[in-house]
Amino acid sequence: MAEDNQLGMALKSINLRVMKYDPEKARPVKTNRSGTISLEKLSKILKDELAIKLKKFPEVMDAVFDTSILHDQLLEHAKNHKVLVDKDGGTEPPEELEGLTLNCDMSAKARDDRFFLTHEDETVSRISGEFFLSACGLSIVEATAQARKVIPEYLPRSKPGIDKLKSKGKESVVFNKYIPPLWKSFEKYDDLPDKLPSIFEKLVNHLFPVREEREYFFAWLHASMFSRAFVYLVLCGAPGTGKNRLKLILRALHGHANAIDGKRSTLVERFNSQLSDSTLAWFDELHYDMDMENIMKELQNDTISIERKGVDATRATRIYASLVISNNKPRDNYIAFDARKFVPLQVTSKRLEQSMTKDEIDQLTDKVENEDSETFDVKFLAQIAKWIKKHGHSNKWPQLEYKGPMFYTLAHTSMSRWQKKAATIVLEANPQTSSRITYDEDKGYLWSSMQEINQKKHGDKSLQFPDFTTIKYFFDIFKDGQGRKAFKTKNVKDNIMGDFWVKPLFENTSIITESRVLNQRGKPDESQKENQEIYDL
Repeated sequence: MAEDNQLGMALKSINLRVMKYDPEKARPVKTNRSGTISLEKLSKILKDELAIKLKKFPEVMDAVFDTSILHDQLLEHAKNHKVLVDKDGGTEPPEELEGLTLNCDMSAKARDDRFFLTHEDETVSRISGEFFLSACGLSIVEATAQARKVIPEYLPRSKPGIDKLKSKGKESVVFNKYIPPLWKSFEKYDDLPDKLPSIFEKLVNHLFPVREEREYFFAWLHASMFSRAFVYLVLCGAPGTGKNRLKLILRALHGHANAIDGKRSTLVERFNSQLSDSTLAWFDELHYDMDMENIMKELQNDTISIERKGVDATRATRIYASLVISNNKPRDNYIAFDARKFVPLQVTSKRLEQSMTKDEIDQLTDKVENEDSETFDVKFLAQIAKWIKKHGHSNKWPQLEYKGPMFYTLAHTSMSRWQKKAATIVLEANPQTSSRITYDEDKGYLWSSMQEINQKKHGDKSLQFPDFTTIKYFFDIFKDGQGRKAFKTKNVKDNIMGDFWVKPLFENTSIITESRVLNQRGKPDESQKENQEIYDL
């Protein structure tokens, strides 16, 4: 940029900036603090505010008494600062804004943030549209006339940039505002080795001790990165096991711009716009109960209604976010025995330091934590992505629905008081020591007789059970810790009050409690070894 002329130096001395100069207008000068003014008004401001300092700028002294001279000086100044309006009514942007395209969001939901800037590769600039308007001295009306009119859409599975779409016979210009992760632009992608980087593989092997669940995790990650995983990945485990390291890697693989830290309010309140522009939502330390679970299942649909503050809710917005829940305690999760959209994986009980050195952990963190850091390793991420794309998909879980050992652990710890009581009554019953229980060797126990004895035993303090159909359904779906059906039931025919028979299918079936799960943490995990053997068969 050329050096300032005397007018430019004079303007700087009184902190007055010319935002735009349009010689064709009666009031051609737009300033940062005096609005749009005439040359005569600018002359008066210079005379009044420079006062005795005016003598330091002899050329300006001549200009304030002759508007034709002031025009010539303004013309030079405006060219130097690229705020001169051309014959077509446009204004050249300052040097730091060159190469950027101003876009105007024409969608109905657009408000004050309707303007945004894009680079030549059609990625969105971090420089705000508001700054562009201010730097160029453009009004809202002028900017709207000058800007490219588009309807921004978040389309992570489509090509970036501009596309023309037809809907109901009308054509609209759609701008894809999805920002691809940096690894997608790695130039030597095809030359990368067909294997996982060792420190990432070490982390995954540490976190997921069950071999089949490592395979499942890669299948889930493949869907999350290249389409969408329509189930919640639930990671319930002790602090320090490496869950947050995994979060950093997943965030980098999806691209920081596309990964959000989910909030509880996103799941239970009206304003859920977090999900509209993301491919990964990680809910850290989320506690969810039965009521929340019913709402959360709606987010597994292709489209949801998105509502923003001050903006009417949309009827149906397609979402692409795969969802992860990470927490420390079993009671933070509600898993029903018949749930299909929640997949808890068995997380190790060992701290990450037992499997990886401190240098390896720090190296892993540096490679993925900060996209602006010199240590951010695009090649590392591209190698993971390449392997996942080629090997991650599995036909074992076409809908990604999976029930492993942790599923049944959390289903047990999620049971309500009446469910625990009902299961305990049947599992602990002994027909040989209680003649008041109606028992059939083939059919099992008559539920009404067991409930009656329990109520008499505890009187008014007895736990109230729901309708018998609800209790029977619970026995039908209950599974033990290995996922085996634990009871068989049979309706009582011609019983107008409603009743059923229930019989345990195995001896010594136990109910998993949270205290049992927590007591196993930090100890040699025999259950994980047992589960590994089961799933290796």
